[in-house]
Amino acid sequence: MVEQSSLINASFKPQDYIGFSTSPELNSLVQGERILFADKIKKTNLYNWEQERVIVITINGIYNIHKKSIKRKLDFAKISAVTKTISPSSNTREFTIHLPEEYDYRYLSDRRDAIIDIIKRRFYDIKKKNLPMFGTSSPNLKDFTTTEKDKRKQNSRFPPPDMRITSEDLVTSGEVDALKKDST
Repeated sequence: MVEQSSLINASFKPQDYIGFSTSPELNSLVQGERILFADKIKKTNLYNWEQERVIVITINGIYNIHKKSIKRKLDFAKISAVTKTISPSSNTREFTIHLPEEYDYRYLSDRRDAIIDIIKRRFYDIKKKNLPMFGTSSPNLKDFTTTEKDKRKQNSRFPPPDMRITSEDLVTSGEVDALKKDST
């Protein structure tokens, strides 16, 4: 659990592993939004192929960038949950960002936990509730990622409730209630 003061605030130190924020050309892609995280990452497409991308997390959303072009921006308000592979799976780098009104994004990163932590904090800052986290020991998240093709067919691969990892919540339900009460 974390205290309110440790969520994303002015003192948060950005994690820019690729110098994105120091490049005027790249920084212009996100229109000067405050960068929280930037790194190279692998995106897994609907054909199960891995593609190198740049992920940039700003105060306002998550950008998928390829060859200095934005392929997609995920707004924090549209994210419903994140699923990740967990032990005993040998793949502890994979995660899926769920967007119920769109198709999901499936990624691989050695910095997965840092990425998820920032997403959870921004989600909480915006929605004032915990980002639901799900986990599976499956070798990959193919069965838990709604692809573009699935979405067209109105199929959802959202994980079942018994895969929810409540121990990953940033704030307990009692703390959420107290924070809401204090803000009114």
